Amino acid sequence: MADVFISYSRIDQPIIKRLSQTLEDHGFSVWWDRELLGGDNFADDIERELIRAKAVIVGWSQSGSKSRWVRDEASVAADAGTLIAISTDGSMPPIGFRQFHCVDLSKWQGKSDDPAFVDITRAISAKLSPTEMHDLLNASAQCAAVPKNRRSTDRYPSSSSNAKVVAVLPFANRSPLPEDAFFADGVHEELLTQISKLTAVQVISRTSVMGYRDSSKSIPAIASELGATAILEGSVQRAGQRVRINVQLIDGKTDTHIWAEIYDRKLTPENIFDIQSDITREIADAMQAALTPEDEMLLSGDAPTNDLAAYDAFLRGKQKMRSEASGEEDFHLAIKEFDQAIAVDPQFAEPHANKARAFLTLYWFFGWDTRWLNMAKLSVERAVMLAPDSIETLLAQAYCYYWGELNLEQAERVLNRILDIAPQNAEAWACKSYVIRRTGRFTESISALKKAMRLDPMLVDLPMELSSTLGAIGHIRQAREMADRVRTLAPKSNFTAIAAADVFHLIGQAQQAYEAASAEVDREDFIYYYRRAFHALNTAEPQLIESSFTTWPEKYRSTPMFPETFSLYQATAYKVLGKQNELAAILPQIQQRLAAMDDPYPGGWLPEAAYYPVTLPGLMGNLEEVKAAVEDYHAHAKRDQFATLYHYHSISTAFLFCDDTGSALTYLEKLANIFGPASYLAISIMPQYRLLQSQPRYQAMQTACQQWQAATA
Repeated sequence: MADVFISYSRIDQPIIKRLSQTLEDHGFSVWWDRELLGGDNFADDIERELIRAKAVIVGWSQSGSKSRWVRDEASVAADAGTLIAISTDGSMPPIGFRQFHCVDLSKWQGKSDDPAFVDITRAISAKLSPTEMHDLLNASAQCAAVPKNRRSTDRYPSSSSNAKVVAVLPFANRSPLPEDAFFADGVHEELLTQISKLTAVQVISRTSVMGYRDSSKSIPAIASELGATAILEGSVQRAGQRVRINVQLIDGKTDTHIWAEIYDRKLTPENIFDIQSDITREIADAMQAALTPEDEMLLSGDAPTNDLAAYDAFLRGKQKMRSEASGEEDFHLAIKEFDQAIAVDPQFAEPHANKARAFLTLYWFFGWDTRWLNMAKLSVERAVMLAPDSIETLLAQAYCYYWGELNLEQAERVLNRILDIAPQNAEAWACKSYVIRRTGRFTESISALKKAMRLDPMLVDLPMELSSTLGAIGHIRQAREMADRVRTLAPKSNFTAIAAADVFHLIGQAQQAYEAASAEVDREDFIYYYRRAFHALNTAEPQLIESSFTTWPEKYRSTPMFPETFSLYQATAYKVLGKQNELAAILPQIQQRLAAMDDPYPGGWLPEAAYYPVTLPGLMGNLEEVKAAVEDYHAHAKRDQFATLYHYHSISTAFLFCDDTGSALTYLEKLANIFGPASYLAISIMPQYRLLQSQPRYQAMQTACQQWQAATA
């Protein structure tokens, strides 16, 4: 569901396109019929989005006033109280709609500071205001079971110029012992969690502020880079049984002090928790952000533990998980710290929750060992028993549903609960984006990820993931902008190379994709090399393909989950290049090795796998085995619309290699039904599909893409 629905006449498409792009650049999610994808039910999609939108912009013009569609949609919006009228050519709205204020856009040149555009953004913001959302929830509660203390997740991070945004810089460790830095970092992170619970104040996420530790930049420069209106600096001094926390709030524009305080108290978890709550209240007061009763209730809770030793062990465990460079061993060490905290205070829920997070991270990123997943589930169950509404518990529960089970419905439910409690939690917004992307709700996913980016502007993962979503559904300009942002944030990262290459692939530029994938990076790994080989294959240039294999280091050619990655990519290269003798020699070797394994495909149909159970049967031309693998996929693979971007290409290619062109085309058409006509752009550069170019069904996809390109040019 998008925030804004735009109704217009086809002749007004150029100005509507410009308006949509400018609104999206300002953080609003926008739906107009460009969003209709191939295979969608046209009328049903329009009606669904129209009814769900919080604001409906109706583009009146001489043509629009005569359009039955525009008038009908305007009537629905007027009845719902969501109508925002604009005139694209200076003409008046038709009779029956002139009582509504109409913004004249006829002379608008696309500038965001134009008074007419500002009027529109103000009107939209009014429709999305917390007051209106509260009223909507109260109304819906009369006909649905809505908890009385529920907060609307539509209270999202605002992009308006008067938003109250605070960035809390890393706290300096003033303790005599350098090793007490973990305590200062822990207090800092816990404070961010407290502030994220506020409705009216946005807080920049930890990952974005950590880069400013000991920074020589001025406060205004830091505030500008982070999009913050105020900066909080602080220090923590721990000595014996006392703790001193010194904080000062500074205006982000003028560099003037707004408020400062020194907290000097006995060192207990209760006092630390109280200090964090006091600081949060003072920030809200200084920024003239009224606390709601819900805010006050959340800030007035009890400390999660009364034992300092347990609290220390918990913070040490968090520190070991916190580093961006954390490896497998770090997560095992974190688990030991959490176990120590639990041994001291078994009723302390947060160590149980974070122990689950550590096990889930090991499972998702380091080998999908089901023993780790089972341990995570046990820890989640314990955390839920102890503190079901804790942010830490709910995040662990959400990731368990998502990473552990791919139970998207339950994961989304838990994430919505987190955002009820902490509407400014960037991690929850990002995770929600990934979850709903897998359900195929791409516009909603983009909106959620943009909200996360406003709260965590320096986290490279967010624009990287956003570029993939935008590229997949054909938002080419925005996808490239996000890829550029990834490059700016992390120019030498292997993920930067992968993200940029994948965007070029999705928009049908094979050579640029390979060049991006071959960029010099600061840390090479398994994914970097197999994705580079994939993009080399799509160039169909023998020299580039050969180079991608000869420079692929032995240690990165396989993993326990994907033991035959290098050999299967090499076999695919032989197939694409027509090297039948080499192909005939390598396939029996691969088959023999896989047959000797208890589980030849431990990676199965994981979302973004190196290869799938159809890959080898397809290369061998074994149609029956391909059909069996596809049947197993449909019977057992978890529902994941975004992963079909990988699954369906692999299935289509396998059928094509078995000379079943009809089935190959069917799965390419399925991709077009999910991602729209833009999906043809990637299809057009993949060399195996050249065999389909004479097929009418292939040509129909090509024509649909050309028509889409003309309409969106």
